[in-house]
Amino acid sequence: MGATQSTSVIVGIGGAGGNIVGGLDQATTAARCVVMNTDTQSLHLNTCPHKVALTNTRYADSPEWVEEMATRNAQPQIEDLLRGARIVILVAGLGGHCGTDCTPVVADIARDMGIPTIGLVTLPISFEGKKRLERAQGGIEELRAVADDVLIYRMDDLLSGASRRATVAEAFNAANEELRVVALHLAYHVEDPALVGRQQIRDSLVYAGFTRFPD
Repeated sequence: MGATQSTSVIVGIGGAGGNIVGGLDQATTAARCVVMNTDTQSLHLNTCPHKVALTNTRYADSPEWVEEMATRNAQPQIEDLLRGARIVILVAGLGGHCGTDCTPVVADIARDMGIPTIGLVTLPISFEGKKRLERAQGGIEELRAVADDVLIYRMDDLLSGASRRATVAEAFNAANEELRVVALHLAYHVEDPALVGRQQIRDSLVYAGFTRFPD
């Protein structure tokens, strides 16, 4: 089940990441698409053929779900899907639990396997509040510690590009589509982010004609 050496793997983690990556496999043969989620119902509805259920686990003395342990429980399956990949692109919305907590763990698994990894993540919409933004920023720091690069998009900026006549659903669909194109660009054109360098990755987006750029 592992990817071939010439294959990129694009992984959507959590609800937002799954929405972006779901169905992306129909647009490319150059990348294996995978979705992971602690929400099994959402995972079941996703059309992506490669799915990993991050079974929620509790510490014995804790009332809260522990997403990191759920991801570690699924590590053998994750390794099987990543094995042999040329590069891994991790796509997630940060600020909630699954995307924020699980994405750094998947990046750490990929790093231990010797696979170059880029995080492609979004920050919460401003009206979601300071607490959610702070949680997202904490997730970014954890992800930066284990990924080769992290590209950060602000949902406020992505949604601002939608037509004034667009519905909320249409605006989110347009934002997701923009991120799908970025993920495919990274999968096709970045060989090794550690060798290419942070600025060169961003320059490649400019050369490709993208008009919105990540932090």
